[in-house]
Amino acid sequence: MNQVQSVSKIREVKIQCSICNSSFITKIFPDRTYKGGNFFGKISLSKGKKFEYWECDKCYKE
Repeated sequence: MNQVQSVSKIREVKIQCSICNSSFITKIFPDRTYKGGNFFGKISLSKGKKFEYWECDKCYKE
């Protein structure tokens, strides 16, 4: 029996906090979970554009 292994890649993404505008690194795993920062969802803007709302840990704790 042949087994095919999928290559799991952890992506590191530089994100800006929506509150204080500081940058932080978030690790995004293949199962779409993440570590670092706090994600609150996507916000629809004009003309069909979307914005991801992220907060750094410092702003989230306040």
